[in-house]
Amino acid sequence: MEKIYKWGILGPGSIAHKFAEGLEVLDNAELYAVVSRSTDKAESFGEKYHIKKRYSNYDDFCNDKDIDIVYIATPHPMHKKFCIMCMEAGKSVLCEKPVAMNERELTEMISCAKKNNVFFMEAMWTRFLPSIVKVRELLRNDKIGKIKRVTADFAFNAMAKEGRLYELELGGGALLDVGVYVLSLATMILGSEPKKVNSSVYIGETGVDERANITMEYENGVSAALFCGISINTIDDAYLYGEKGYIRIPYFWHSERVIVKMFDENEEQIIELPMLLPGFNYEAQEVMKCIDKGQSESKIMPLNESLKIIRIMDELRKQWGLKYPTE
Repeated sequence: MEKIYKWGILGPGSIAHKFAEGLEVLDNAELYAVVSRSTDKAESFGEKYHIKKRYSNYDDFCNDKDIDIVYIATPHPMHKKFCIMCMEAGKSVLCEKPVAMNERELTEMISCAKKNNVFFMEAMWTRFLPSIVKVRELLRNDKIGKIKRVTADFAFNAMAKEGRLYELELGGGALLDVGVYVLSLATMILGSEPKKVNSSVYIGETGVDERANITMEYENGVSAALFCGISINTIDDAYLYGEKGYIRIPYFWHSERVIVKMFDENEEQIIELPMLLPGFNYEAQEVMKCIDKGQSESKIMPLNESLKIIRIMDELRKQWGLKYPTE
């Protein structure tokens, strides 16, 4: 009989609602517990998703021995504290991206996971969508030949310049919220150790990075050109250019189709890959599959790659002279 994993959600904010909806479509997952420092938030979230246990005390939540896996969806600066708290209580952890504020934090979190022998993964949900799974298959099969260049944009216009996105002490700015997506895509395709990283940034009036251009250079002239922003709208397409053709991923971070164009052919190949909404179910399924196999991390989103991506983000902020108050 298939094991039913009991999940707990720590931080019932907007993204946690999407994750809860994702768990509802999985036969081997039960949303069992939720915790918030606000009793009212925990109760209302619990009512909506028929959750048995609703906590307003984090220690009580972590000490609940029936919780198998915790999904952490707090603001970025709180990730380290709560990941470590849960892992020291023996819980497996799926933590929203970006998993940490900097390399120092993530190194400590990874050490904690290994010490307690628990599963730990950054919740980069896009990697597990059918469209991105298909892209990896096409690349493995050498469909477009050796990759020479990757481009990707992810930006939106948060018109009211207030709230978490525009507060530096809460990890606001484009890099941590949407830049991590374009960096994760590029490193998935090209590798997580570029030989050179260049960038330019616009720091807004509240002190956060509102828009940034990022270029990464690899061996043999291979490159990535990336853009992220919270004060401008973009189409959010990604292009992977190979020797024989290119792959376009429309709205790459939630795409439901992949378009392949070979340079020696006139027609595009459009591959429809609808996702089972809301899409967060795929990363949750990966966590449970890995735990079933006795794995402490995912081969698709390994901890070492999360660490290398955050090193790139640290380097970018160093170039920008941008520090968070927690550092």
